[in-house]
Amino acid sequence: MRRLGLSCRMGLIFDSFWRAALYCLHPRVILLSLLPLGIMVALAFAAGYWYWEPAVAAVTAWLESNALLSVALGWLDSVGLAALRGVIGPLMVLFIATPVIVIIALLLVALMMTPAMVDLIRQGETAIAAQFLPDPRESITTPDESPDPIGDHTHSPLKGLVHRYPDRVLLKVLHACPVYCRFCFRREMVGPDGDGTLSETELDQAFAYIAATPAIFEVILTGGDPLMLSARR
Repeated sequence: MRRLGLSCRMGLIFDSFWRAALYCLHPRVILLSLLPLGIMVALAFAAGYWYWEPAVAAVTAWLESNALLSVALGWLDSVGLAALRGVIGPLMVLFIATPVIVIIALLLVALMMTPAMVDLIRQGETAIAAQFLPDPRESITTPDESPDPIGDHTHSPLKGLVHRYPDRVLLKVLHACPVYCRFCFRREMVGPDGDGTLSETELDQAFAYIAATPAIFEVILTGGDPLMLSARR
């Protein structure tokens, strides 16, 4: 196959760029993008209206009842910063409430998106449905097919690690996804019967391999979906 010329490749790049830009400027896309922000603002105002004063009072009382923190507050009084007493409580409430509001807003958006996605899948013949619904033809295996079509195992020095290019590696920390796309080229590795999640020992071995290979400057987390891991992992 002949290589595409530079001008042709640049043309394809610009074509993809303006199509993506126009898509982002679509009113519905803008509205859906701003939806989480709108929900967060609404939740913040509602929580502030109903719970701001009790929350600040509870946090302030906890600060003053804590022996160590009361010493710190006393030190602020001694250096002429007594006014900060009235600031610390509200700041701590904001610090605690902000991530809670963000998480609730994102969960609400996810719940609102689910029925719309199910309706698209229910239509059956759409591209969205083809992404999620199994096809009986998937069970047919021809002689020229490979369970590892992209050669991950060939370039895997350790479990979960793919070192195909000298300067970068793939770290497949787990082999589970929230949705299993039918076109996935790692279908034989993901899912309940796949390669599973890397153990702590296997992760340490992968980290040691990366640290011992100075040519590596980029580590790409993949799997599966690494965002399914807990915050600790």
